[in-house]
Amino acid sequence: MHDLTVLVIIWLGVFAASYAAHRISTEYIGATHLPVGSEESELFAILAGRR
Repeated sequence: MHDLTVLVIIWLGVFAASYAAHRISTEYIGATHLPVGSEESELFAILAGRR
C-alpha cells in the first residue's frame, strides 16, 4: 500500500511538471515569437508536444 502511494505521488509530480512545461513553453513561444528553426523554438516545441 505504501509503495502504491509513493508511485501515485511521483506520477502526479511528473504530470504536474509536464503540464507546467507545456504551459510555460506555449506562453513563451506566443509572447516572444521565436524564429522557426532556432534552437529555443525547437526545444519548446518538443516540450509542448508539437513534434
